[in-house]
Amino acid sequence: MTQAADFLIVLGSDRWRVARLAGASIEWAETDCRDDATGPEAIADLASVLRDWKYQGRGVVLALPPDWILAAPISCDDLPRKERRLAMLYRLEEQLPLEAEGLTAAFAPAVAGHTLAAAVQTDRVAALLERITVRGIEVESIRSIALLAAWEASTDDGPPPDYLLIPSKGESVEILRMVEGLPARWYSVHTEAELRTSLGADMLTWPTAEANPSLRVVGATHASLAEHACESLHLTCLPHHPASTADAAAVAAAESLSGKPAGWIDFRRDALAQSNPWGRLGRLVTSAAVLVLLLLTSVIAVSVIQSRRCSLISQRARSEQVTLYRKLFPTRPAPASVLRLLQSEMKLHPPTDVDENAIPKRPCAFGGLRRVMEHLPTDIRLRLTNMQIDPTGVLLDGQALSHGDAESIARRLDNASLDMDPPHTERFASGAVSFTAIGRWVKLLPEGVTR
Repeated sequence: MTQAADFLIVLGSDRWRVARLAGASIEWAETDCRDDATGPEAIADLASVLRDWKYQGRGVVLALPPDWILAAPISCDDLPRKERRLAMLYRLEEQLPLEAEGLTAAFAPAVAGHTLAAAVQTDRVAALLERITVRGIEVESIRSIALLAAWEASTDDGPPPDYLLIPSKGESVEILRMVEGLPARWYSVHTEAELRTSLGADMLTWPTAEANPSLRVVGATHASLAEHACESLHLTCLPHHPASTADAAAVAAAESLSGKPAGWIDFRRDALAQSNPWGRLGRLVTSAAVLVLLLLTSVIAVSVIQSRRCSLISQRARSEQVTLYRKLFPTRPAPASVLRLLQSEMKLHPPTDVDENAIPKRPCAFGGLRRVMEHLPTDIRLRLTNMQIDPTGVLLDGQALSHGDAESIARRLDNASLDMDPPHTERFASGAVSFTAIGRWVKLLPEGVTR
């Protein structure tokens, strides 16, 4: 019996590449060269290749090139519990030249307080999906070819590298900074000089725990480039991954179609989700609909019973009010509503005005901010990521080089009319220390006076 095959289709600038995945074997085919691979003629060529390979409508993986994807690292600290993903999307928008409403974004697993966010232009990818779907091709997953190849290169045997070089089209190379086996940063370079500059800058801004970070390249075509970069930057050059970028991505695509989270990021969601997501879950949807109907029936029944009970309690309370009113005022006729009578009496006797001078004024937040900034140490390297000042105290979130520096910051702030708690600190994988310091105002001093 012939084993059913999976397919990976890779978008290029002028043609499509199609991989037929049957077990451990990978077979490749290319469409004819066109001016635009997303045009109708190119899509027709793609459908023709799949028909020649007996494509039967199974889901395929669409791999997008790096120039279709916008990526940036974002902080995961201080995110709200509700609408967490929306907050991450707006943090990504701050680093991109496009508005969040026009993007479809996905996020890699967080590591060291950060996550790699990637996004595509929704309208651009949706138009491509529409032309592909019209040709009878069902796209189950939309992924990045670079991240698929990185998944395969980082999950095989051997120590996980700190940097992965993923060759792209032409001389372009994608650099992925890996932390604990997860992508944390993404750079695209075109020359050896840009490669050394990007690696050197990343090593300075986000140092690794090891003195000599490791680097690995996918495929043998850029092995010499990786060796030159390792020599000039004192990196440990690991043996290159034997498969090419396309072959490594094909292996990861097969894992993705089998249900594994290969490639970390899938853009087949939100506005780019499948138009009929329930097609394969008909029985589950029917069962869920029945359960929802039973639940609604139960809720309605309980609501009717509760409403009837509340009505009886309300009538009993009104009766007791009338009875008590007649006991207090036996010569007066009982009103229709005792509550309305009391409200009208309150309007006839309003409360006495309160002297505004008797109410203590709230302290000025700017004065508190100035006290805090004046007492922050200038001889300690630190970064503040959040500052909250209110009439009761101060909360500071930030980063320092060591736990001792964080404690020194809290001690300095004791001189700003604050009673500081010991700071809560946590060390990142990069070696830096994050801290949270909370203090309460001991005494609100007049402007210009310090303790």
